[in-house]
Amino acid sequence: MKQDQLSILLEEEYFTKQKEKKKTAPRQTKPAVRQQMKQTSHRRERRGHLFFRAVQYIFFLITLAFTVFLVGKVRSLSGTSESSDFSNFNAVDAFSSFTESTGIAAGSMTGLTIVIDPGHGGDDPGCIVGSVQECHINLSVSLKVAELLKESGAEVILTRTSDEYLALEDRAAVANDCNADYFISLHCNYYESDSSISGLECYYYTGATDGKSLAEVILEYIEQYTQIEVRKAEEQDLSVLRNTAMTAVLIEMGYLSNSQECSSLHTESYQNELAQAIAEGILFGIAERETHTEA
Repeated sequence: MKQDQLSILLEEEYFTKQKEKKKTAPRQTKPAVRQQMKQTSHRRERRGHLFFRAVQYIFFLITLAFTVFLVGKVRSLSGTSESSDFSNFNAVDAFSSFTESTGIAAGSMTGLTIVIDPGHGGDDPGCIVGSVQECHINLSVSLKVAELLKESGAEVILTRTSDEYLALEDRAAVANDCNADYFISLHCNYYESDSSISGLECYYYTGATDGKSLAEVILEYIEQYTQIEVRKAEEQDLSVLRNTAMTAVLIEMGYLSNSQECSSLHTESYQNELAQAIAEGILFGIAERETHTEA
């Protein structure tokens, strides 16, 4: 047999076998094809659903992390917030310690009215250094000072108890309207020309001898009995001092322009220390003045 004829026979035999396989192989019915397509579509939908859920979960984690960050940030600023944490400031114990060292007993200031004025607030934040705002420090320390002064028996009135704006004239009016005996305004200082300057200062109205006496005694007490750095007492023509009808001083608690003092003023521990020093200085100064008045 020739080679060409052999090849033709082999090819015919191969194609014959292939046709027989096709005849015997089970054919997929249309319903089976539809079922297969449905399964494929279902798998695709499931993958899409899982992807969507994964995106939702990732978004939830990001939101949660951001929320935790914000909460931590708020807590880190709690020492300067309007809802100051008094967990580390016990006015009763602080006043008890003060009484032992000075002899000024609880209830000794009964009958006196003291107005504490936290400077700035609301639309008037005062000095701002980074995330530190003067108005928050002023309020935080003022609230602590007020708590300690109440232990002396004095009636204590705050011109503001939250982060709100109050005009200078209105601050003086609060003290005048309640016929207060003493007006104390708390602020933080700033001096852009020299960042090395630091320390607590006390101002009194120009020519006011009673204000001068109180300011000087406050500084003398703080310098002698505490670790708080002090600078000077001086006269200033300031609205809240000029418009108040009683003995009035304005205390600059420190310089926010000094980086070290700014950091300290921002912490609750230093605010506690500062509040106790200021309150004791005020009480000591009032006691000195009341004694001389009676004499």
